Amino acid sequence: MACKVLVDDFQVIPALTSMRLPRPVMRDIFERAMGQRMNVTADDPVTASGYETWRWITRFLRESPELRELGWLTCRHNQIEGIRHDTAKIKLIAMNTDSFTGIPSKTPHNVAAKGPSLSRSVKANHGQIPFAFFESEDKHPIENYDLFVFCAHAGERHVSAEISRPTELTGTTISNYSTRIMLCQPGEFDGFRKHDPVPEDFAQVDPPVVRKKG
Repeated sequence: MACKVLVDDFQVIPALTSMRLPRPVMRDIFERAMGQRMNVTADDPVTASGYETWRWITRFLRESPELRELGWLTCRHNQIEGIRHDTAKIKLIAMNTDSFTGIPSKTPHNVAAKGPSLSRSVKANHGQIPFAFFESEDKHPIENYDLFVFCAHAGERHVSAEISRPTELTGTTISNYSTRIMLCQPGEFDGFRKHDPVPEDFAQVDPPVVRKKG
């Protein structure tokens, strides 16, 4: 299945609006989550940066008054934390993904292995047409929803994000999507690399004094 990649405003804005996920709201959630992620230091456990990114995006999605007004609800079905929209029949979850996130020519991958419940949801995406909602009577209704992933990369060089619909796995790693909607591309926001302070000896250099001879 070919992946549809939406990059330009005239593609991204109507696509997210039709999903009841307004772009300004989603970008604000991402930016605020990255602000919380900045509190992670080298003294935290090595898993803290990924956990905090996932945690704050999930919380802000659930707390957003704009999304609540549009009909989004907290969803923990199959122990997959996220939000869902029962009219649009979409479930959205946050996920840490690699530096290919937000790059149209690349394919982002999850940075941690995923469990069997999420794997089944991705495989279900592969077997159905996006937004077609062919319901199977032997499954819970939520398992027939389209699964979208709020892909988030919080790196030293850049941060980036996209809202994408995974369809294939290689082992436990997402390897393909049917739709990718760019939310924040590399270069729009700074990464988390700390800039080295200017050495004190060079912090302030007085200009040379020029004197005439004679």
